[in-house]
Amino acid sequence: MNSNFEKKVFKPNFYNLSYSFKEMNLIIDENIKRNGSIILVIFDIEDFKAINMIYGYDFGNLVLDKMMSIIKEIYSTNGSIFRFCGDKYIHINSEKKDINNIISMSEKLLNRVKEPLIVYGQEVCITLSIGISLYSDYTSPPQEVMQQAEIALEQAKVEGGSCYKVFDKQNNLIIEKLLAMDLKKALYMKQFLLYFQPQFNIDDNSIQSAEVLIRWKHEIEGIIKPDKFIKIVEENNFGIELGNWVIRESCRQNMIWKQKGLQPIPLSINISQGQFYDKDFISNLEDILLEFDLEPKYLQLEITERIFINSYDTALNIIKDIKNLGIKVLLDDFGTGNSSLLSAMSLPFDIIKLDKFFLNNIEYDLNKRNQTARILKFLKSINDNIIIEGIENNVQLEFIKKHGFNKVQGFLLSYPLECSSFEELLKQAEVIDKR
Repeated sequence: MNSNFEKKVFKPNFYNLSYSFKEMNLIIDENIKRNGSIILVIFDIEDFKAINMIYGYDFGNLVLDKMMSIIKEIYSTNGSIFRFCGDKYIHINSEKKDINNIISMSEKLLNRVKEPLIVYGQEVCITLSIGISLYSDYTSPPQEVMQQAEIALEQAKVEGGSCYKVFDKQNNLIIEKLLAMDLKKALYMKQFLLYFQPQFNIDDNSIQSAEVLIRWKHEIEGIIKPDKFIKIVEENNFGIELGNWVIRESCRQNMIWKQKGLQPIPLSINISQGQFYDKDFISNLEDILLEFDLEPKYLQLEITERIFINSYDTALNIIKDIKNLGIKVLLDDFGTGNSSLLSAMSLPFDIIKLDKFFLNNIEYDLNKRNQTARILKFLKSINDNIIIEGIENNVQLEFIKKHGFNKVQGFLLSYPLECSSFEELLKQAEVIDKR
């Protein structure tokens, strides 16, 4: 190892010395450069703040020193041990690199700390969690091994502590944690994309409108659909910012199509509950329409009846404010809630989108086919502007035609298309219209 680097970073490893995150990354990076691969182990004492509060900081430092001596006793023959960020410890194994040996030592340590620590005659009970990561992917940044060990540590804590976890990319919890970390930079790195699923009038096969769907072009995982990351977006309070980006980007795209000589098309955008109730929601809509000089009829907002759970009157007033801007409001997922029928009858929705649930298996189930026919007949009597979602086969399509509905959306007619492919579809539609 470079002697200057060693003098700068590898100070004498006294028990009371705690390295910073930046220093640890330097140490990890140097170990990887020198050895090619490493195993990283992070140890964390659960709720250590409570020990400081009960016994005082001086006693807390003695507990940390005691814990360090135990870890060194078990692991030190297989690598280096460091205090990290105050009350954590890191073991870097860059020599033997035997994951089974590391697991065996981790189990030995966990068994050891099941018994109370004796510190100056005082018994102290602690819970220890351990996260383990193996770095051998030379195409990834060295810092990822720290991130992966931290995620494994978090998983150990979630499972109650007093255990170890080895980082596994296939674990759903770990995938969510990784995506949550990447999510914060995704918008600014322009990793989100808009896809468009056309909504057709099957009387003349014309495109009436399109639903806007978001995709995440992740640098490692590839194209990720929203069902894999929307929950993470909401849990990280990122929903409003991302939702506003979708509206703005959709309007910008409509402006681009207009500049290319294409006819703008109504784009329907799903609105989350948090975005709907945001105090700046209406003013943001006004600003975006003004920025792109877009007629309000080319922007449509889809909401579900769950919007009304918080406050019926407030939600109703917001819908009226949206409609006063000239923007249409759609009731999405009709048929999936207990009050859908009431919502369809009493609320000022411009368009109702019938959930694909109604059409599932009608080609096999006569009873369901008859029930759906009665529901469609009733719906047509209260709102003639209905889009049928989830058309996936010709039996469903013919069933819809038979009952007098002509506005449809589904995989049978078109999958969601990325921007350039949808633009080509619009160009073809323009040619057909001009014939």
